[in-house]
Amino acid sequence: MEEKRDYAKECGIRCRQIRMSKGMSQQALADLVNVTAQAISKWEKEGISNIDHIMKLSSALGQDITADQFDQDGVLTEVGKEILRIIIEAKGYVDFSDIESNMFGMKSDRIGNELFKLERIGGVVREQFKDFAGEDRDGIFITAKGVIIYKNTVMFPNAEQLAAVITLDERLEDRFSSFQDLIDSDRVTKFMMEANRINSKGFRVDYLAYLYKCHFDTVVKHAYEHNMLFNKAIIDENVCGKSCYIDLLRRMAQGISRKEFEDAIEEYFRDLDNFEDYFPIIDELEYQAAGLDEYNMDALQYFCDNIENMPDYYSIYFDEEDWILNSDKSSMCETLRDLLKAADYSSRFDEEGDSVAFGEFVQRIRENEEAFFGNLDDSQKKNSNLWFTEEEVRKYVDENILSPKTEEEKKLDEMLRKLWKTDPQILNYYYSFPKAWEDNGLAQYIRDKVGVPDMSMHDEAPLE
Repeated sequence: MEEKRDYAKECGIRCRQIRMSKGMSQQALADLVNVTAQAISKWEKEGISNIDHIMKLSSALGQDITADQFDQDGVLTEVGKEILRIIIEAKGYVDFSDIESNMFGMKSDRIGNELFKLERIGGVVREQFKDFAGEDRDGIFITAKGVIIYKNTVMFPNAEQLAAVITLDERLEDRFSSFQDLIDSDRVTKFMMEANRINSKGFRVDYLAYLYKCHFDTVVKHAYEHNMLFNKAIIDENVCGKSCYIDLLRRMAQGISRKEFEDAIEEYFRDLDNFEDYFPIIDELEYQAAGLDEYNMDALQYFCDNIENMPDYYSIYFDEEDWILNSDKSSMCETLRDLLKAADYSSRFDEEGDSVAFGEFVQRIRENEEAFFGNLDDSQKKNSNLWFTEEEVRKYVDENILSPKTEEEKKLDEMLRKLWKTDPQILNYYYSFPKAWEDNGLAQYIRDKVGVPDMSMHDEAPLE
């Protein structure tokens, strides 16, 4: 009986492996054999013992799922090592298509077979799921064992890269059975994906930054962070996103109003959108000025980054400032210089392509913070309750923590209230205040201004 169960289980495993190697979804296979996708999922997990089902599935897949066609000796090949390297460099997760594009034309079924070997030895987990945007994904996650395998088989593993990897074990945290289960349970990331489409500027920006930094799923963060209001430049320089108490103190020390912040953000993104129109032109001019083309440049950078005895890429490329400013070096340099000057981009953007105006705004609030803390005496520095009077806090709150005014702000506010009802823990921690503010009524005053539900109704402990 045990042998029969093992046989059925193996058929289920092979069915899944062959299906995924062909890039076929469970629904697509189900349609071919006239069953439901749930039936396919069950067979792949629990096994297939019915001979009629086995024959139909084998016919639909074009391969006999009873025949073990894959090497299961657990030996990691060079292809397997390369796949692990790609996943490691991507911090623990990649789409199958990303592996294909990095395997130099290797056939998909060969890559699928190598992934299957890695799965059999516990190095990776391959899962098809619908992501937070509802798109079908074919994802590869590295496991803790996969990191150990890679570390022990590569001659000089990059310790910094390994430290940045997030394994599937860490993602699921013993609370979820699959990544799809995690997605279906993650209300915050779904909320943030929808909120990203709302042009709310500075409305509730500190709280949204807190959600983004602390609760936004890491698998999708790298794909969306540059498109979101809360991208790295803005978070690092302006938004603490720690707790309402800390964020409020920081804003007051910076000496800026919500309106000033909104205006700076609006100008930042307006400049960014305008500058992106010039990226293709600038790229082409850069290639020509360097005497190379896009493919030469890509190859050069790849080998400089990956081959130990190659020099640093930027040291053998060219001095960007030199060729932009020195028209004698290339006619293309002069063209680009004139282009930037005509559009006033030479004064609006620095050499990194960053907005000069936004940089000046950031510098101003830094100086304000430095000046504020520099004027505190030693006793004040040790007690944040002494930084501002109750009247000063109330005045700032009245002027800056505002009710929604535009239709987009009202929509965002409604979404937040729904989120708070379903997941109060993400609310409790952020809107907790020191005892002094609870005693003098400031804490409740702020919560009332924001419209935070009565937190005493919730028994959940604050997040650590």
